[in-house]
Amino acid sequence: MEFSVQSEFDRLLTKPGVFGALILSATGAIVISSFDSNETVERAAAVYELISASEKTKQLSKSTPDSIKFIRIKTELYELLVCPNNDYIFATFTSLNKS
Repeated sequence: MEFSVQSEFDRLLTKPGVFGALILSATGAIVISSFDSNETVERAAAVYELISASEKTKQLSKSTPDSIKFIRIKTELYELLVCPNNDYIFATFTSLNKS
C-alpha cells in the first residue's frame, strides 16, 4: 500500500474533534494546511519550533541515537498532536470542548 500525503491529511481531518491540521516538510516548509494563510504561518512556525526544541532536548541524552516519534500537548480546551517522520511533520489541532 503506497503512502499518500493527501490521503493521510484527509484522514486526519475526519478524526473526532479535529478542527484543523497541517503537514510540514521535515525542514518546516508548509505542504498542506486546513487553516487560512495567516493561521497556517503562525501554527506552522509554532509546530516547527516545538520539533526543534524537542530535537535539542533529545540531544541531552548522549546515549544511543534516538528519534522523536510523537509529541502531545494538552490544555483544558485544546490538544495538539504532532507526529514527525523523516520526510514530513503531521500536526492536528483538536478541540476538547464537550458542548
